Amino acid sequence: MPLTLEPLASSVRVGRHWVLDQASTARVPQTALPVIELLAGEILTNAILHGSLGQPVTIKACLSDDLFGVAVLDRSPDHPLLLQPDTTAPGGRGIMLIDMLATEWGCHVLDSHGKSVWFQLAVNVQMRLGQP
Repeated sequence: MPLTLEPLASSVRVGRHWVLDQASTARVPQTALPVIELLAGEILTNAILHGSLGQPVTIKACLSDDLFGVAVLDRSPDHPLLLQPDTTAPGGRGIMLIDMLATEWGCHVLDSHGKSVWFQLAVNVQMRLGQP
């Protein structure tokens, strides 16, 4: 079941915790949770700052085979930019982090005026199931 969040800075924290709950329920290994939390926070922050257009954003999470995926839907059709910010720049590293750490990521324009930015992270199925 997706979670809809208001376009507020405090929604990033709420969304991160919700994603972690979804990952824990799916029995994702504890070692993957910090990366999932970081990447979920980055795509949520981007959606709220650049894509919400003052409208709520929706976050989804699921486990499929050995990939845990997170998607954030917002109202802007503009794709996120993979920047290479100057070392003194205060921001602009979110998509760079997602590109570096996610197994896969991307952006899909939605028919309903907006987009979905998503990432998938490989999780070890044997660890998740408690097998050696």
